Amino acid sequence: MQQVIYVDVLIVLNTVVTFILLLSVRQFSGCETGPARLIVASVVGGVYSLIILAPPMNLILTLLTKAAVGASITYIAFRTRKLRQMLRSLFLFLGMSLLYGGVLYAVTLTGSGFVTYQNGFGYMELSLPGIVALCVALYLVILLLRKKVFRPKTDEAVYTVELFFRERCVRIPALLDTGNNLQDVYGGREVILLSASEAEALAGVPVTDDVEAMQAAGLSVRLLPVSALSAARLLPAFTADSAVVYDDARRTVVEAPCVAVTTDDLGGARYRALIGSAFFERREGLCLKK
Repeated sequence: MQQVIYVDVLIVLNTVVTFILLLSVRQFSGCETGPARLIVASVVGGVYSLIILAPPMNLILTLLTKAAVGASITYIAFRTRKLRQMLRSLFLFLGMSLLYGGVLYAVTLTGSGFVTYQNGFGYMELSLPGIVALCVALYLVILLLRKKVFRPKTDEAVYTVELFFRERCVRIPALLDTGNNLQDVYGGREVILLSASEAEALAGVPVTDDVEAMQAAGLSVRLLPVSALSAARLLPAFTADSAVVYDDARRTVVEAPCVAVTTDDLGGARYRALIGSAFFERREGLCLKK
């Protein structure tokens, strides 16, 4: 029996599934992105599904096409400048695609449905609401595992950080914010979110919400959009000379990090700053701790 494929259903269905896939990838990639990028990347995934209607391709061409489209989708969705994070997002996307596709395939066969597979893409005889509901359920399971199983332990997530600025130095405990990738949108530099009291000790001038007052005191300050711990806002920020992140018997030196100042209490005595995974991407400053 020949299976009929409806082009409009094919594109809409795979756009929705790709969106759910990218939400799953975001849980593990550490890349921060907005819904607009995810939607555009999902539409690309939906249009790519039309490849099932193209003439049959050999295995090598199929794999190359799948890798190229996967790289394009992840780049549009997350657009990270770091090759390591880009490759991680790509492999996560391909892995999630296999996971979701495998579950849908198993459910289809269980119900004695038809599966059409061509050019590295499969079309399954399941209803649109059924596929979406199954993908959403799988995403919720992944989300639960992300929070319960893969969540980093608190003791492992707090690091000692030294910040240097104009011959001043502060040494503070900092929490690794694994859910977000803090980055200076203007210069692409690493961002550390610092409490106001510690920022004042580092800068040597009063630190308040009044940017003009801090500039008048001789501190070069700008407003920076920062997203951390599920909150996004504009915060005053300045550039430190360097930062040293201590990790067990090693240390990572980061040149000219961006210091964003918050009046929030953060973690109280447990930690006084937040750092992103970008602080551990560059290992050229790695050496033994003194």
